[in-house]
Amino acid sequence: MTLVVVDASVLASVAAGHPNSPSSRLFAAILDGPIEFVACPRLLTELERTLEKRYFVVRSSPQQRTDYRVLVAERAVMYADPVAPPRVLRDADDDYLVALARSAAAEVKAIEVV
Repeated sequence: MTLVVVDASVLASVAAGHPNSPSSRLFAAILDGPIEFVACPRLLTELERTLEKRYFVVRSSPQQRTDYRVLVAERAVMYADPVAPPRVLRDADDDYLVALARSAAAEVKAIEVV
């Protein structure tokens, strides 16, 4: 089983994206089972905040966003929030994702998709 850590913005893009987008294909693999998604409370909170931004609010209903957040949380293999993650990325706010991936021994670290 492949473990992945996915940035909240990538997860959020699934909620408003095209079904064939890279983010949607990744999430489909999570739903189908060949990939396990690793998360922590901080990541789920960040996803919730992201989904309430105007971009997503105009593209989905409150119920769709809630259903999606629940689905993501149900599929996640939960770990504790990393405490004081070391500085490794240009954006220090995302250092916790690398620390999370390391603590879960994730084989793939999808930090950002452009």
